[in-house]
Amino acid sequence: MLGSAQKRKTVRRTIGRCSTACKVTKPGRSKLVNTANAKAKPKVGRSRSAQVKRSNLAAVSSIAQPSNFQHSSRPLHEMVRLTLQERIRSGFYSKDLALPSVPALAEEFSVSAITLKRALRDLKMAGLVRSVAGLGTFVREQERFVHDMSAALKLFGSKEDALRSSRSLRIKLLSVSKSEIHEPALLPFKPPAQIYLRVEKMVYVDEIPLIFDRAFISQPVDEEFVEALGSRFIYEIVRERKMPIVSNRILIDAAPANADAQAALGIPDGYPTLRRCYHFAAGAKPMRVYGIATSPFDRVVCSLELSESIHT
Repeated sequence: MLGSAQKRKTVRRTIGRCSTACKVTKPGRSKLVNTANAKAKPKVGRSRSAQVKRSNLAAVSSIAQPSNFQHSSRPLHEMVRLTLQERIRSGFYSKDLALPSVPALAEEFSVSAITLKRALRDLKMAGLVRSVAGLGTFVREQERFVHDMSAALKLFGSKEDALRSSRSLRIKLLSVSKSEIHEPALLPFKPPAQIYLRVEKMVYVDEIPLIFDRAFISQPVDEEFVEALGSRFIYEIVRERKMPIVSNRILIDAAPANADAQAALGIPDGYPTLRRCYHFAAGAKPMRVYGIATSPFDRVVCSLELSESIHT
């Protein structure tokens, strides 16, 4: 049996040992916790998270922040698209992992899900992201389509370029009408003032909108020629008919997208494009073709191979 003095000492020692393991939450109640981990772990977690966040934000420091959206004259969906676009190009989002969900991004940017989905739709049309059913939205590999100018000078074109690179190509006929040529970019070719058959097409490579083509064909052309325009390029039809090439000229320049190219290619106002302006004449009684092939600057690159040595 312990004496009363010894009992008091034992109780004090027990209370002392428990003081690091007991936290008083309310008078008369105590909650057993590991006070060291309760304080240290959240602090370490917050520190590491903050370091990662600061590192990621530093990599995209030039990106517009959501807090600044309300002070911009641009529409909200365009501000979101520009921010996501810059993140994609800076490597902020991994190509192997899905982008954050629509609700998560909408909350981050303080916009509605509808606004966020419209921004993602624009990015998809621009070929920057792809959607995988059941998995989410992923960054698309950015590989530019190579247009061989050496072949183009021999009246070969995008179909052959796609075959060489083992990529799928699809032509969509947008419209066929009659009009004069009012395109400033075609003025260097000095087209005669007359009525032409105006043909507008879209060219998709791997289902990405790649080329908006507007061509003007001198008349007359027969119905079979017009019907063939829905599935073939003009140069293909000319070759199939064994019409000899009289002349062929190409001009390449850069310019902001016009309204028609914006709508067809799904690119924003003022987006830079690469334009291939062309003019060729074929046949004994030459049929003349003038046209402009417009592509977003980051989807197409032109290549020219010279067989002879160049000395400077």
